[in-house]
Amino acid sequence: MATRRVDTDSVDERLVVDVDTAVTVDELVARAAGARRVRIQVPSFTDGRVFSQVRALSETSTFDGEVEVHGDLLPDQLPLLEQYGVADIVLENGMDAADRPGYIRVAYRERLLRTMSSPRADTESMESDTLEKGVTR
Repeated sequence: MATRRVDTDSVDERLVVDVDTAVTVDELVARAAGARRVRIQVPSFTDGRVFSQVRALSETSTFDGEVEVHGDLLPDQLPLLEQYGVADIVLENGMDAADRPGYIRVAYRERLLRTMSSPRADTESMESDTLEKGVTR
């Protein structure tokens, strides 16, 4: 599936349901009934609830519209979303999901840099414990 930019003018906004992953599957299915499009916002690539949500939408008889997923996703998560019939994937950083090699490089590099640059309180406490016990590296 090639990810395409969403043409919001082509869908009547009254028939669009906007949710995030905090919405329960039952509530999502109820809200999606009769809608033409459901937009799900994923706040973090670690939030796996989106997979349950898109699967439920693909299996319900009350929704036959399109699903659009926005947010912080990893490249290896995209094929599963596509398998469940997600029509559009809009990545948080504006990259095109169709450019998987480029997206993989950028997505993982950004996460690695964020991880390396953020101070960890537990590391500091481990270091102070080690010094107090006289253990050296």
